[in-house]
Amino acid sequence: PEAAGAPTVLGPQLCLDESGNIVLNQSSLSKSLEQDNLIQDTGPVQEAVSEYKSAYRQTPPSKWRDEETAMFYKALSLYGTDLFLVQTMFKDKSAAQIKSKFMKEQRRNPQYVDEALRA
Repeated sequence: PEAAGAPTVLGPQLCLDESGNIVLNQSSLSKSLEQDNLIQDTGPVQEAVSEYKSAYRQTPPSKWRDEETAMFYKALSLYGTDLFLVQTMFKDKSAAQIKSKFMKEQRRNPQYVDEALRA
């Protein structure tokens, strides 16, 4: 029973039978939300996508300096192909930039990459 000020419950309800057993209240399964005017049609649902723009770290595109490339090879020799750990040495580079650098260096300088991975 709903009293004044009591919250409206929108789901199946449990109750006790004469023996004290917990049973499902069958009448709570057939309630229609539209019949009780619990759902109000306020128009189409709009999501606020702008709240999620900053969810992922955005790094501006930048060229790799010679010092950063040397540091990249040092990170490869320390961490191997675990690019997530390699990324920890670069605060201003995203994971995508690290992966792109690795793929590019593998194509352009495979001997340096192999040397760094064996060290």
